Amino acid sequence: MTKFIYLASPFSHKSKQIEQSREDSINLIASKLKKDNPDCVFFLPITQSCVLRRFEPSLGGSFENWKKDDLFIIREKADALWVVMLDGWKESIGIQAEIKCAKRHKKPILYIEVELANA
Repeated sequence: MTKFIYLASPFSHKSKQIEQSREDSINLIASKLKKDNPDCVFFLPITQSCVLRRFEPSLGGSFENWKKDDLFIIREKADALWVVMLDGWKESIGIQAEIKCAKRHKKPILYIEVELANA
């Protein structure tokens, strides 16, 4: 059975280099997760927002800009929330809100250690 997975990861940081590194990391990790979980459909909010803001910079990259969309997808569409524990995930306002939303709507949550994701 196909499952729709919301793949959470930290993004916002004062350093644009760290943001770029986080974007690259989640795309690499997601490609490996997809290969290992072919029956899952993944939604990567970081990838979507980064690509769209390249064409329309006013969209911004902060969670506040994407909160409505992201929480809608978790609440209404996702079968589960998978949290990739990249450096900064515990401090991420967005991830904490996504976890809270998933719990409130009784969505299963899987925490993925980066070492396991990169294996």
